[in-house]
Amino acid sequence: MHAPDATTARPARPADVLWLALATAGIAVVAHVSAVAIRRHALHQFTWTTSDLPWMSLVGNTIVFLGMAVAVWVLGIVVARLRRLSAVVAIFGCLAALCVLLLVTGIWQYASLAFALGLATVLSRAARDEPDSFLRYTRRVALATLAVGAAMAGRALQSDGSPPGSASGASGMPNVLLIIFDTVRASSTSLHGYSLRTTPVLDKLARESVVFDRAVATAPWTLPSHCSFFTGRDAQDTSCRWAAPLDSEGTTIAEVLRDRGYRTGAFVANVFYTTRETGLARGFDTWMDFRRTWKEVFCSTVIAQTGIVRNAVWGGSLRERISGLVRLRLRGDPKPEHDRKRAEIVNADLLKWVDEDSGRPFFAFLNYFDAHDPYRAPPPYDRAFPTAPHSREQYDGAIAYMDAQLGKLLSELRRRGLLDRTIVVVASDHGEMFGEHELYGHGNSVYWPLLHVPLVLRYPAELASGVRVSTAVSLKDLPATLLDLAGADDLRIGGVSLANLVRDSSAVRPSAALSFVEQGRNWWANEPARVDSLRSIVVGSEQYVHAYGGREQLFDLAKDVHGLRDVAADHADRLPAMREALERAVARPTVARPPRAAQ
Repeated sequence: MHAPDATTARPARPADVLWLALATAGIAVVAHVSAVAIRRHALHQFTWTTSDLPWMSLVGNTIVFLGMAVAVWVLGIVVARLRRLSAVVAIFGCLAALCVLLLVTGIWQYASLAFALGLATVLSRAARDEPDSFLRYTRRVALATLAVGAAMAGRALQSDGSPPGSASGASGMPNVLLIIFDTVRASSTSLHGYSLRTTPVLDKLARESVVFDRAVATAPWTLPSHCSFFTGRDAQDTSCRWAAPLDSEGTTIAEVLRDRGYRTGAFVANVFYTTRETGLARGFDTWMDFRRTWKEVFCSTVIAQTGIVRNAVWGGSLRERISGLVRLRLRGDPKPEHDRKRAEIVNADLLKWVDEDSGRPFFAFLNYFDAHDPYRAPPPYDRAFPTAPHSREQYDGAIAYMDAQLGKLLSELRRRGLLDRTIVVVASDHGEMFGEHELYGHGNSVYWPLLHVPLVLRYPAELASGVRVSTAVSLKDLPATLLDLAGADDLRIGGVSLANLVRDSSAVRPSAALSFVEQGRNWWANEPARVDSLRSIVVGSEQYVHAYGGREQLFDLAKDVHGLRDVAADHADRLPAMREALERAVARPTVARPPRAAQ
């Protein structure tokens, strides 16, 4: 049997194009959802994807490929060769293969493209030689894969979160509100002397609160730092690592307060390291991370995550928008693009949740993500500080925006009569580098700009106003502090209440200001965490940095407030004492557990 020639080749009917598009969509859905499930449950890797992925992928891929079907049909009207069934099969066959192959990170993108083109050629010939049989098979594939995708979506929609807490038992206890300005370093806030007025609301709040001028993050990146102020453990004593979530060992502050009858809710904008898959949601009745928007639906398709589409749609400049196409960037970044959540949306979600039940006290955790890279402050804050370099202008503007949203949130709580009955904490999980030590970003070292963060604590019923504490304190003491002020102390939570520093500073020794970062895998050559794990301790006005390989650094923060000059060589006599302080802090138990018989 001879293959049809160009004049007798079967044209593609509208129904043919439709079924090919649906089959491609179904293959993309099943492949994407299955790949994420394998990575998460079998390989125990972070996927940075929403739990809504199954239904969002189903909806998103169906819309995307139906749109492509319309585009192909319209192009066929203009270009005669594209009217052939074999040509349409080649297009959708290539797309289907790429949707599968691009999910396998170990395959070179051009090898994926070559294989996809080869498969498209084979399918095109099959459609040319046996069009009716091929289309019957296509319809079966479309129905089968879409049915599987629909089953996956239904299962995801039926799943629920943490079990609710007790409906009683917390009457008369204060609300607890923990707000994290993700990636905000103390030195970029006017609260701590920055020359630009980035935090006027925080400055005003400080006059009603206690401010800890030397608050130290337990880690220079999000996940272990958050693990610390949920558990009261130092970062190195938690399970949280670059590729490992918070495990089920120990107890979190959310679990303690939920067991006391609190409503517990988290409203987070960092959809990489404060999501459910990080383990941080343990103890929360409500955990709101990813948005349910059309952009998030689009982001739940493999096509949307290719480098070409990501650059074209979300590139920050014209050059960046066309670079993906010029360089043929098929594979995107490891972390997917998402619909970024502004602080005002986080606030709205919280207030809606608060209004749903005014009969019980609440513990609410908020994560504002606007100052995280890529720095893109919303108008008018994107032009609030035009004298700074572009990245700093956007970073400072984002801090100012979050500060303004903090003010709006506090005003709403005051209007509801809740503010003075709420323990309010505003802090950051870590800072950011802007050229100090020739470094940028975070997670790459334990230098002072990454560890020194703002910490403001307001609760007029228990704490004096306008107090500034100069003692170096660790964020691992946050949960013990909140439980102390709420009258809900629990021995399973580590750390020391910082409230005691205000009540009687002479009788209190806060936890050691200890920090840790695990050696990274893909850092730039000059970044310390690329070659070694690092520890830091702040004692008085000195910071000591110790690499596991033996390198030591010392910084005099009284004379060098940004920790830029290593004085270890000039003060070698101080190193033994600092080394001993570090080892003593590391060896000291970080969780005060009750006797086994009492558990």
